[in-house]
Parts: sequence; C-alpha cells; structure tokens
Amino acid sequence: MNNDNPGHTNLGESIEWAFSSDKDPAMTMADWLIHEIHPASESAVEFIVDPGRTTEELTSAKDVFKGMRVEGESTDDRRLAARLYTATIAAALVRHAKRITTQSDKALTKALEGLSEDAGVDGRLRELAAGAIRHLAESGS
Repeated sequence: MNNDNPGHTNLGESIEWAFSSDKDPAMTMADWLIHEIHPASESAVEFIVDPGRTTEELTSAKDVFKGMRVEGESTDDRRLAARLYTATIAAALVRHAKRITTQSDKALTKALEGLSEDAGVDGRLRELAAGAIRHLAESGS
C-alpha cells in the first residue's frame, strides 16, 4: 500500500477507529459518520451538544443522520439515526434560532417530544429537545 499518495485514505485506520469502541453498533456507526464529516469529532453526541457548532455544520450532520435513518441496517440503527437527526434540528433551534427542517410544526414537535422523553438517549440531547419545544412554543413557529 502506498501511504505517500495524498489522496489515499487509510481504510485500515478508519476501520480500526470504528471498531475500537465498546459502544453499540448503531452508535459506533453514527460516531464514524460524524468523524468522516468533522474529523476532530469522535462522538456524534459531543458534536451535537457542542455550543460552537454552526448552523451549516448542524445541517450537514442532519443530512448524514437522515441518510442513516433511511438506510440503516437495523431498527436500532434507524431509531438512533432518527433521534440524532432530531437532535441536530433541536440544536439549531436552541443555539441559533434557526429552523433547518421543512417538517411541519406538528411533526417536528412530535419528534422533539419523543426525543425529550427517551430515557435511552444522552440526557443532553433530551435537554436540547426540551429547549427546542419551548422555542417553538414561544416563537409560534
């Protein structure tokens, strides 16, 4: 293998990174996807909860999780992807007062409520969802 090629991706390192985690496979996939679009981030959750994320970065992550939500191999993959997708939308609403989705208020509120009540996800994501619900209620949008 020629590692001197600047366009060469060391697949072995990517695979090693992805499998070095003791997390469940769905979260490992989400973390790997975030790492691919933002190499400094090793965790999807840490990426989303970072208050320094721009609207553009959150939109990119949302699009990645949307793809995972549709193409995930298992129910767990798709469920986690839906939660992370919703969390990126919540982060944009809470931190930037920007709506990065075309979902209706009713559909978005339902997704945010589901995230805010899901004891199986990181509490910081639940807090973002609760904040986004308040933002929607206060802004009337």
